[in-house]
Amino acid sequence: MDFTAAYAKAAAYCAYQDRCLAEVRAKLTAWEVPPSIAAQVLAQLQAEKFLDEARFARSFASGKFRYHQWGRLKIKQALRLKGVAAAHIAEALAQLDEADYLATLQKLASAKKATTLAARAAAYRSLVAKGYEPELVAKLIKP
Repeated sequence: MDFTAAYAKAAAYCAYQDRCLAEVRAKLTAWEVPPSIAAQVLAQLQAEKFLDEARFARSFASGKFRYHQWGRLKIKQALRLKGVAAAHIAEALAQLDEADYLATLQKLASAKKATTLAARAAAYRSLVAKGYEPELVAKLIKP
């Protein structure tokens, strides 16, 4: 595949939704684009702002929080696994509204209110698994 075809295909892939560098690199490899051409394509995509790690991190964090009610810890880990830089991760997590974050955690905790110790432990594990900070969850789950 030549540069023009690879660039057009990658640009369409990035235009559909925000992508991180690792996702586009993996896609170019799957399309069997030679490494030298893939590097040129990635550079061109970044120069034309089709590919922007900071924008990807912000939209990923916002979407996972808003639609899936993920906590900061789970979002941070998912972004790390995608190879996003720590600075972009910190910026993305900082843009989450603290009041919305606590309101969402409160709503999830109240939906799991339990009177027995076993039920409170299950609610605690569930919220921590969604990526919420254990100390915040413990405050809300206490009897």
